[in-house]
Amino acid sequence: MALKSLTKDGSEIDVDLSVSSVNISGQWYAVGILRDVTEQKRMAELLRESEERYRSLYVDSRDAVMVLSPEQGFLAANPATIKLFGCRDEEDFTSYTPAALSPERQPDGVLSTEKAQEMMRLALKNGSHFFEWTHCKTDGTPFPATVLLSRFEHGDTRLLMATARDITENKRAEDALRESENLLARSQQIAQVGSWMLEAGANRLTWSDEVYRIFDFDPQEFSPTYEGFLEAVHPEDRAAVDEAYWGSLREAKDAYEIEHRIVRRRTGEVRHVHEKCVHERDGAGEVLRSVGMVQDITERKHAEEKLRESVEKYRTLIEDSIEGIAITKGNQILFANRALLDICGYDSFEGLAQDSMLDVVAPEDRPRVYERVLRRESGQPEESPFEFRILRKDGAKRDVRTQSADITIGNRRFTQTTFQDIAAWKRAEAARQSLEMTVQHKQKLESLGVLAGGIAHDFNNILNIIRGNVHHLQKTVPETALARRFVDNVERSVARAEALTRQMLAYSGKGHFLLQVLDLSDVVKEIIQLLQSSVSKKVTLQTNLAKDLPPIEADIAQIQQVAMNLILNASEALDEDRGGMVEISTMALHCTDDYLRESRALFNVPEGDYVCLEVRDTGCGMNKETRERLFEPFFTTKFTGRGLGMATVLGIIRGHRGSIFVESAPDKGTTIRALFPVAIQPVPVTADNAPPSPAAPSGRTGTILFVDDERDMLELGALALEQMGYTVLTAADGLEALEVFRSRHEDINCVLLDLSMPRLDGVQTLAELRGIKPGIHVILASGDAEQELKARLVGQKVDAFIEKPYNFKAVSALLQEFL
Repeated sequence: MALKSLTKDGSEIDVDLSVSSVNISGQWYAVGILRDVTEQKRMAELLRESEERYRSLYVDSRDAVMVLSPEQGFLAANPATIKLFGCRDEEDFTSYTPAALSPERQPDGVLSTEKAQEMMRLALKNGSHFFEWTHCKTDGTPFPATVLLSRFEHGDTRLLMATARDITENKRAEDALRESENLLARSQQIAQVGSWMLEAGANRLTWSDEVYRIFDFDPQEFSPTYEGFLEAVHPEDRAAVDEAYWGSLREAKDAYEIEHRIVRRRTGEVRHVHEKCVHERDGAGEVLRSVGMVQDITERKHAEEKLRESVEKYRTLIEDSIEGIAITKGNQILFANRALLDICGYDSFEGLAQDSMLDVVAPEDRPRVYERVLRRESGQPEESPFEFRILRKDGAKRDVRTQSADITIGNRRFTQTTFQDIAAWKRAEAARQSLEMTVQHKQKLESLGVLAGGIAHDFNNILNIIRGNVHHLQKTVPETALARRFVDNVERSVARAEALTRQMLAYSGKGHFLLQVLDLSDVVKEIIQLLQSSVSKKVTLQTNLAKDLPPIEADIAQIQQVAMNLILNASEALDEDRGGMVEISTMALHCTDDYLRESRALFNVPEGDYVCLEVRDTGCGMNKETRERLFEPFFTTKFTGRGLGMATVLGIIRGHRGSIFVESAPDKGTTIRALFPVAIQPVPVTADNAPPSPAAPSGRTGTILFVDDERDMLELGALALEQMGYTVLTAADGLEALEVFRSRHEDINCVLLDLSMPRLDGVQTLAELRGIKPGIHVILASGDAEQELKARLVGQKVDAFIEKPYNFKAVSALLQEFL
């Protein structure tokens, strides 16, 4: 039991009391043992404090402290180690081997692995070992360090504690000191300092040996006197030297110093010296003696001359620099080179504001620049490089990037600032960011196009089945029946749904186009006549349709759709009360790559000749957000709009390999240009792309292989073909179609083949069918554009294309033609 107890003198001590029982002659007694543990507790407290100090020293030490095992490598490290070697944490550090944190060889050429083993052996043997070592950071950067390896025991294991200190700066300082010492030694060999003393009463002059050397006198041949000294002084400086000495005595000065020239006696060489003299006086103030020193400063004079030449060269370099350079003190411009004057628009430095540097800073940037000046003057860190706008003499503003550094001239500190004109760089950076945003926008619209195309394709498959059922219902339900009206309603709804999917397919660039040679002006003129009644009477439609335009290859219905959407959008953008003007123009343009790169289309088109439809309005215009989202499907600013109009325009233009441009700003109106490539080899309307002929009467014969992956469509299509009088074989995919065709190819007269199927698609199936029976008639069915399909089927013969959802009247006409 631990207790506190008082001693005889009243002081408090720590005691430990233990009590036990003992039986003596049948009687039980309690035996207490009281032990003074004051010293023990004091030692325990000291040990605890020592451990705390050790832990604090380990964790907070600026030196890197590591624990390592000669066998296992690094075991632990303090925070300074993690920082020194560039590791993420202690676990990251201990994952490295000592060899991985050292170069292959140490500066003495010995392999690091061998030398490390030797250092650890000495530390284990002697208890500790201190040495220099070259380490490597985790990124491979080498650095010198001092290392103290200390042995310690941890249980039965002998470990080493390594204390490492980065001595990079010490090494640099040592190198600098060594260089300075070498320079001083060389300087001492050249510039010697001599001393002399002139006793006033005896008029006796004493020279040290160095003075004899400086003046080139032989001590055995010359006894120095004041007069003899004056004779050695350069004739042009003699009077000044004599006056300096006697003048100081006459004016009761305690000292003087002077620089002058001497003429060496034997060689006649002219040297420069610096002299300093102190007069020693007695109690009455009378001069007892003059003590002085003379130093040969010829080399210094030569160096000063070279320095002056260097300064002139430096000034020339500054003046000829392509970057603006200014030397300032606080907010005052003391010097500006030619390039800076040009940046600021001044002809001469006198014209530049010399009182305040802020005078040449754009007003909106002056607070930032002034704050930067104050921070530099007070020695605080500052942003570097620093960008702001200057105000030129002509009032224009220009972007500059500056970098400042302190320089010392004489004993005064100044700021040297370089100015880089970054106006061109800013424009290039803005163009880069604009291009980047354009690419991102195009990628976004492209993704939406893929999504829209996929949805439309799947929706078409559903509409196929609905239309097929409607087709059979119309054949079975009499026209006079009450239910026939509901069947016809479903057919009209299917037609509207098909129109919607065609718009979505058009946006994705996969719409079905019927190409023919067109004159764009003629198509636009017809649309304008149709729209006259739909447009508000307050809207003026002004036309400027070019004559004799080059022809384009296009789907007339799709081009009409583009013209109608653009004109209606323009008219709806006008004020309902005041109205406005919509100008519609057509023209021929030659477009360069640079111009076409500004397009809002999702693809690149080649430089060349295009026919342009331009629609310009004086309406409300669009802000940036609206312009960016203009072609997104289902985006609309209209209360009743579906948001597919401009998306459809974009898709149609993409399908025709054209381009589109938009210029608009709030309250500035909008101009949209739609470009279509000039037809190089016009394609006449043929049987491949002509509208379907009216359905022929039934009663025909022949065997049709109908292939579609939709089971419901397969059943409905087979029924429709059988009603036309054909024998029908069916297959749910390409592999099944090949199995049927191999066994019945002699009987099969035509294959109606779906393009998109699992396992084996229509393109692959077509090639296999041709391999079995080259002359077989094949009709390819797809919701994609015909020209896109032809591009995918280069080298393969297709007798006809049919658009999905199936129009069985069109199918009947094609089969009548082939069979």
